[in-house]
Amino acid sequence: MESYWLAILIVIIAFYFDVTSLKIPNWICLSSLLFGYSFCMYQEGWLGGWWVTIAVLVGFIPMWLIYLFKGIGAGDVKLFASLAALIGVKPIIELMILSFLFGGVISILFIGYRTLLKINHRFRYYYSNYIVEAQSTPTLIALGIKKVHHFPFMLAVTPAMIVVYLLR
Repeated sequence: MESYWLAILIVIIAFYFDVTSLKIPNWICLSSLLFGYSFCMYQEGWLGGWWVTIAVLVGFIPMWLIYLFKGIGAGDVKLFASLAALIGVKPIIELMILSFLFGGVISILFIGYRTLLKINHRFRYYYSNYIVEAQSTPTLIALGIKKVHHFPFMLAVTPAMIVVYLLR
């Protein structure tokens, strides 16, 4: 049931689209979901289809709940569900946990960057007690970061997927 190479390829393609357009196309998610079902059902029959369904639900439901609170985008939810069809239940849980850990580290780095902007360029930026919005530098724009407090989640998912692969 585990098809890590295809999952890594899907993550790399999704990374490109998420960084360049802040959207993960449906065709990426749908094709990987269909391949996961087909591959598993070919190997294990209908029982394999049930296992893929359970994996997809495990990949979908937690991410959907986070999406409801505006924590991630809908493309990320669909991507995790389709990746679950490729790699299974335990690895998708590991991927979720590691993605949020990497996302936390990235967020802390952005908060530090934003604080430096606030200190160094206080006269150029308007800020309040709630949020500091500064213009992105060309380096950040190249990474798909249009606002300093926002980043494509695939920046965290890609290294997490590599770690999950290496743990196998």
